[in-house]
Amino acid sequence: MTLTGPFSARLRQWTGQPYGHFLNHRQIFSPDGKRAFYDTRNADPDIMVTSRIESIDLESGQTHVEYAVPSASGYGPGVGAVVVHPQRSHLLFIHGLWNCTADNPYSATRRFGALIDGTDMPIDHLTDHSRERKPVPFEGRWIAEGCPRGCLRGGTHAHSWSRDGQWASFTYNDHVMELRHRQRLGPPDLRTVGVVMFGDSELQIARLNHPAEPGRDIENFLGVGWACIVAKVVENPKWGSDEIESAREECWVEGRPWRTLAFVGRVRNLDGQAIDEVFVAEWKGNASTIDRFNLRINLRELAPVDASGRLMPPPECEVRRVTYSQHRRFPGVSGPRNWLVASPDGRWVYFPMSDNQGIVQIARVDLDSGRIEPISELRTSIGNQIAIDSSGEWLTAICDGTPGLVSAHGGPWRPLLNDLSFSAVLSGAVHFLPDGSGWLVHGYPKNPNAHWLQLWTITLH
Repeated sequence: MTLTGPFSARLRQWTGQPYGHFLNHRQIFSPDGKRAFYDTRNADPDIMVTSRIESIDLESGQTHVEYAVPSASGYGPGVGAVVVHPQRSHLLFIHGLWNCTADNPYSATRRFGALIDGTDMPIDHLTDHSRERKPVPFEGRWIAEGCPRGCLRGGTHAHSWSRDGQWASFTYNDHVMELRHRQRLGPPDLRTVGVVMFGDSELQIARLNHPAEPGRDIENFLGVGWACIVAKVVENPKWGSDEIESAREECWVEGRPWRTLAFVGRVRNLDGQAIDEVFVAEWKGNASTIDRFNLRINLRELAPVDASGRLMPPPECEVRRVTYSQHRRFPGVSGPRNWLVASPDGRWVYFPMSDNQGIVQIARVDLDSGRIEPISELRTSIGNQIAIDSSGEWLTAICDGTPGLVSAHGGPWRPLLNDLSFSAVLSGAVHFLPDGSGWLVHGYPKNPNAHWLQLWTITLH
């Protein structure tokens, strides 16, 4: 995207159906840039009661149902947060377990990453509904005794594909730990991050015939990839140390010597205050060691656990702390919930951080030196997820109720819509359109009778 001098932009509403249209915070566009994918939530927490994944044609505005839960209820399964493979038509999204009831509903530990192939005709165009897509478990789930290495024991969400489409990251909650804690048999579950290694071998193709559907073992199943957590978390981290209490909001960092995942890790300073800092997990094993994970899951090889019973990261994964902001007046990653954003060259990670006046600005950190640099100079705090364009030159967020831009290297804030009387209350991430013509965002119409989240574009003129 090239922006020089003054510019004007126009807001246009694309959808109007009486249900929500919720864009994930990243990776929403098809590889050819012609379609955008979303779920039908009307608010962020509503995945439990959300039953469809849809797409919109960015030229015609026509919408299609890509996947619909055949047994939806008010307790789940629930679907949402769809991301699109960077080269193929694979759609990956949160899917609740099939056996959700009022007594055992959808939850953070009762869900999995579901994979469908979007190359076939959308299901609302099919005449033979026996051909409707069935979701394939992306990662294995095994809460029975003896979890195999390469499987998990709980729920994944907030998935993200690596640039080559061979790996995907997620945030994770462990069902076994949660259940033991409820029974007063162990420490609490602590949120962490992990990865699924996804190959195109014959084994993955064979597992496409093992969907997580009624009639199968709903609580225990294999996936099409090899999964593990990458960040070790501890219940009572030592004050002033780099021990991590919880990990979340990760992003891939491309262009590094090793495959690298950045994430937010919560530590405790010398006074016991919780601070969210930037960490990275780096896979430093040789290629043959890592590639073997894509080949098979040996049911006799158990996943390693620590003394507390939590799953352990593989030894090839090294985690290091990048930011040390405990001496700032307002330390750590702060502000609205934000997933980290990396520059395309892998040097910088962007995140929200409060300045000395407590205003949440956009900042960045050099992953090699740990140097933190301010990017924005806003008078009021940003209010949503930060996004970066494919060139790495521009960042966007919403401030004072309107989307705006700032150079990724710092500079003035440039509101995209100067007329604050425009017809929508915009929220969520502001997505750069693949053709560089503008942005896609969701928001509520400014109409007392309009209660549904709709899709809008902001285009340059």
